[in-house]
Amino acid sequence: MAGNEGATDALGHGLLRRRVASAWPMARSLLHAGPLAPWRPLQGGVVATGVGSSEAHARYLAGLLRRFAGVPAWFEPLSAFLDPCFPARHGRDQTLVVFSQGLGPNAQIALERRGEFGSVVLATSATEEGQRNSGRDGRAEWIARLRGEGARVEWFPVEDEYTILVRVIGPLCGMAAAWRLAASVPGHGLTTGTVLADRLDAWSSAPWPWFMAGTMRREPDQHRAGFTIVTGEALGGCAQNVVAKFVEGLYWRGPRVVDVLGLAHGPLQQLVASPEPVWVLGDDAMARRAFVTLREAGLSPRQVMIPSSFEQAPLAAEILFNHVLLDMVESLDVDQLNWPGKGRDAGLYGISRREDVDETGGA
Repeated sequence: MAGNEGATDALGHGLLRRRVASAWPMARSLLHAGPLAPWRPLQGGVVATGVGSSEAHARYLAGLLRRFAGVPAWFEPLSAFLDPCFPARHGRDQTLVVFSQGLGPNAQIALERRGEFGSVVLATSATEEGQRNSGRDGRAEWIARLRGEGARVEWFPVEDEYTILVRVIGPLCGMAAAWRLAASVPGHGLTTGTVLADRLDAWSSAPWPWFMAGTMRREPDQHRAGFTIVTGEALGGCAQNVVAKFVEGLYWRGPRVVDVLGLAHGPLQQLVASPEPVWVLGDDAMARRAFVTLREAGLSPRQVMIPSSFEQAPLAAEILFNHVLLDMVESLDVDQLNWPGKGRDAGLYGISRREDVDETGGA
């Protein structure tokens, strides 16, 4: 996508519409593509990291590896790499996986520590040529350096998803890339990419995106003030992008994501005391029980039957909330080109090394 696509689009709605329309076809193409070269993480397991939408990708990969490939894997926030005591002394037995769509400065915090791990994987939309053409020579040099050192670099669409703040292609395609990486581990128990894509195609043709968008369109003020999403761990552990759709696309307070079992441990009581819209996402017995529990407590929950499979749920949620986001942006006439706080994040966004942070909290 060219960086000036939105030049004749006063609020950026046309650009967002085109990106939403292309996001799932691009992700589907990744799932239908042939298998990646075999990947054998080191014996100590996988440390996956990323920030923003890339956090969800890293969490999804770690979950897939644990469940389907028997590989010890966990997520660590990028800020952990600012701690000189991290990783522990066994890091050389571990594989570092960094997700970063644009290979921004924060991702480089982890890559600066790559020598403390036994092997490195970078999953990114950035290419050496594309970054040089965009004047980001430093990022291009990172890619060349990593390739030269023998790191594995896996690419997913799309390289230039700028102009507007919220991203819709990279978050969905990054999920597909995480799935493909997990599926490249020999002996994994995942389904095939074609079957996964077909199941998501069947789900996306159901009316759920339109049902949710239509409801929110009728009740924007109630949802703008905050709402709750109740879901299982299949989605809950990778729900960062669900929240981001509303924070970055609508500039709302992000929805609270509550685990289906965690609902009874405080959130239910708070909802009864101070009602707000509640959505139950899932198609399994626990989702149905949560829905009934909410109704019996005097609330009026809605339910969307997203798949409860860990393989499918994060991708289905991206498809769902991309449509909801677009509908709400257009119906509320939200400016996508001039977002609040634009250009004011350099103090944190620009951090790429421990040395960028001083003891007073400045950068």
